Amino acid sequence: MRCEGWQGGLNCGFVVQTFGAWRPVIRRQSFERRPETNTTRINHHIRIAKVRVIGAEGEQLGIMSPEEGRRLAEARGLDLVEVAADARPPVCKILNYDKYRYEQSKKKTAAKAERVEMKTIRLRPATDEHDRDTKLRQVGKFLAKGNKVKLEMAMRGRERSYTYRWVQQLNEIVKHLTAQAKVISPPRAEGRFISLVLEPIALTPPPAAAAAAVAAPPAPRAVVPS
Repeated sequence: MRCEGWQGGLNCGFVVQTFGAWRPVIRRQSFERRPETNTTRINHHIRIAKVRVIGAEGEQLGIMSPEEGRRLAEARGLDLVEVAADARPPVCKILNYDKYRYEQSKKKTAAKAERVEMKTIRLRPATDEHDRDTKLRQVGKFLAKGNKVKLEMAMRGRERSYTYRWVQQLNEIVKHLTAQAKVISPPRAEGRFISLVLEPIALTPPPAAAAAAVAAPPAPRAVVPS
């Protein structure tokens, strides 16, 4: 006999006979262990034989055991942190670990904010004027946030025989966005789509004359005799 399937989240395997009765062999479901989000080794977690230690001020302290580096860090009330695990020997630095984690978090957040995303807006040859205006406003919002925008014209059936028409439609749409964007990838066929890519135009700096006028000192006031 065989017990198939799941019972209460447990996997049933072959049944066995115990004391004259048959009972299923229960195999517990295995779960993969989630990877640790922070793999930076510090202090007692650094167990390699030798490491290269950098002082709190950036000075080279040489190659030593982790215990020696930890003693130097503890003498200053700081931590020994592994900053280059792939180097040979690994590089560790004496620093404030809490401050180090905060700075690393800020760098990741800043890098994520600077990353330019590609947004995709899909159109159809039969898209009516109202829907097209709605999509144009959506494109404008994406460009205002600094994102690139990919405009796609999706074709079906015999529509693929008239690609020049849909290229013209895309070019007409781009004309409404010339104040906000420029084309960095002209229309091209990709399977059943025709697509182009827009990039936001950087804001122009104020004219030099206006800047000079702002920076100029105020004119002296006339003195009226009493």
